[in-house]
Amino acid sequence: MPIELKDKLSIREAAGRLLARRPDLASQRPQRKRARQIADSVGMRTAPVDVLAGWLGSNADMDVRDLEVALEDRVQLRLASLAPKDRIGADRPSFRARIALDLGWEVLQAHGPREVLRILALVDGGPLAREVVTDAADAGSTAVDDVIWSGFCRHDDAEELLALHGDILEHLASQQDPRPAQLDRSQRFALAARRHLAIGGLDDARLDRAAELAVDLADREGEHGLVASLAHRMAERMRRRGRPPESRVWLDRAFAATEQPPARPLRGLLEVDRGLLALHEGATADAVEHFERATEELELADQDERPGAAEALERARLCLGEALAASGQLSRSEGELQEVVRLLQKRCNEALADAPDGDDRAVHEQRLRGLRASLAHAFRALGWVLLMRGDISGSLVRLHEAREDWLDLAGADDPDGAAFALALAGALRAAGRFSEVEEPLEAARVLSGGDMDRPALPSLPVALHDLGVAAGDRGDHASASTLLDEAMMLASSLLERQDPLLARIHYTRGLLYLAEGELGRAESKFETVLDWNLGPEDQAEALRALARAAMAWTRSREGAHRHHEAERILAEAEDSLAASRGAASITAAHIRILRESLAG
Repeated sequence: MPIELKDKLSIREAAGRLLARRPDLASQRPQRKRARQIADSVGMRTAPVDVLAGWLGSNADMDVRDLEVALEDRVQLRLASLAPKDRIGADRPSFRARIALDLGWEVLQAHGPREVLRILALVDGGPLAREVVTDAADAGSTAVDDVIWSGFCRHDDAEELLALHGDILEHLASQQDPRPAQLDRSQRFALAARRHLAIGGLDDARLDRAAELAVDLADREGEHGLVASLAHRMAERMRRRGRPPESRVWLDRAFAATEQPPARPLRGLLEVDRGLLALHEGATADAVEHFERATEELELADQDERPGAAEALERARLCLGEALAASGQLSRSEGELQEVVRLLQKRCNEALADAPDGDDRAVHEQRLRGLRASLAHAFRALGWVLLMRGDISGSLVRLHEAREDWLDLAGADDPDGAAFALALAGALRAAGRFSEVEEPLEAARVLSGGDMDRPALPSLPVALHDLGVAAGDRGDHASASTLLDEAMMLASSLLERQDPLLARIHYTRGLLYLAEGELGRAESKFETVLDWNLGPEDQAEALRALARAAMAWTRSREGAHRHHEAERILAEAEDSLAASRGAASITAAHIRILRESLAG
């Protein structure tokens, strides 16, 4: 049922809820009459009525009369404990409502159900994701079911959320544990929220709320390391959703927490996050600086043998290698990535040779899985750098290996496999193996959400663009046009307004118009690319060079350029690309084709 937390009920609602756990009693008119009387005696307040319903549900051999007697006995016992002057006017609905909660509390004698309620009380009653509460309470799912059945906790079946009514919170406040127990509970909740951020769905807003509550709680308790760690995971989560501003807010909060000594080892990971944000925005020089700082921080942490520092250092170096490639520093990038591959292979081999038995085996297998995933990503990054340097055969070896390793590790349905398929397709096309290109591209399209049975990812317009290029290569201009138009539509909705992919789609569409003899429309597309705000990075200049060359070719065919002037512009563009990406690069090949066409 949806979570409903209103304070009071109508007499009809209250009686119906009180008998909700006992359909055998709800069918009897005398029982319904007594239920209305009991509900009225507790002021028809939602929480006490639900708890009394839980009492009836837990005592299957009793009826409403037995509940009435049990409640009245406890009321009289409590009144007798009061001083004579305090008894005057004490027997009111609010007094009886508190007694009803006490009666239900006795049913929940086990530690697990009570701990579930105390976890929820930590964060003012939720609502919280059921799995986070269960984890934080160190209780099984049965304990949560018992709490729901007891009436103390409300449950949203569709969203799997748990919440407490305000009256329950007041009751729990009177049951406070000693301060050390509260601190331990706060820490367990923050750790549970952090674990579920790592394993839960990327778009699960329930986990976002759990993390926000955990950060506030950890901050109040002075747990700076947990604040930084949770904020780091939320920053990564927002970045992966394509929400850079929110990612930056979380990063700022994480960095503020790392000013405290216990949290300082996290600074390296946070620099990685900042670098990834910079890469997302095309600021490759800034990204390189962030990853270099991350590497320095994590090297110090690794030397101090901080837990997890070695794995984080490898990730930082992998990111640094990719950022160096994006900034055009291909030689340095290759060296960095070769070293990352060497270290990861060494650690994978050591882990395989040192597999433990017993309880430690699951932890070891998870660690080995992480190493293998990092190695697959390193192979992919290195393969792409080799491709940009003109080593097509070396690139194909690494990219084939990367994709096979990822498929073996994550399976054919993992959406992250799209990046591996796209990289391999690019190398196959550069090698002229056009008949093999469409299989990985089609796989990337499906994994990126192309069949509409999963969310569309930013890699989807890339896959559609490259499929359009493949269709154009085989002369199917109609399919190419459809695919490129779809790529443009999706890129416009999924990516930022000035993303370079949009400019590249315009460029490819212009080439298709050229092939169809529509010179005016082709020229318009190339002009769009030259006017695009691509930034100063090397990749952007490569795309501009391509557009200048294609524009010169088009204007020569239209008669707007003399032949020798077009030849000069194409030669300049080819030299520019050769200097930045290597003479055998894919982009330089475009210009060679245009020059050959011009000469013909």
